[in-house]
Amino acid sequence: MATKALPAQDVLHQLLSYDPETGKLYWKERPVEMFPAVTPARSRSLCRLWNERYAEKEAFTAVADGYFTGSINGSNFKAHRVIWKMMLGEDATQVDHISGDRADNRLINLRNVDPSANARNKRVSAKNSVLGVHQWSHRGFHYWVAHIGGKKQRYCKTFEEAVAARKAAERDNGFHENHGRSS
Repeated sequence: MATKALPAQDVLHQLLSYDPETGKLYWKERPVEMFPAVTPARSRSLCRLWNERYAEKEAFTAVADGYFTGSINGSNFKAHRVIWKMMLGEDATQVDHISGDRADNRLINLRNVDPSANARNKRVSAKNSVLGVHQWSHRGFHYWVAHIGGKKQRYCKTFEEAVAARKAAERDNGFHENHGRSS
């Protein structure tokens, strides 16, 4: 999945401060040079208004799909991606929330992973009680199916047997211990 390019690390530090204890971002006070206008008086006015409204206040407070988001120069970004670049100076492939809590943006809860590793730390859908296990019926026969990845699946007589098969496959395939959690 392609993502928009984040501003440079020094620009992010100029605009924002980060509290590693809470994982929150805050807007910094901006100088008048950041508000070009037709007249110097208008620039000073825009600067004063912006700083009164936003400086030292929490940034990236909108929530979309459980992630904190915000806007920089008219482009929307997710807070965890901004924090990763601010703190480590690099764009991440995908930033995974280790605990599964999308609101926990403390750096110790974030890791740079590829899409495959990120998918291995996925929670179970509200539509299913166990990720990768479903019931299948065919010509009067009822089975429980445990599957992982593309075509790897195992047919089982009981739900419990299918869950055990799925958990064993997760361990064998290096899935994160949080994979399939309910929340």
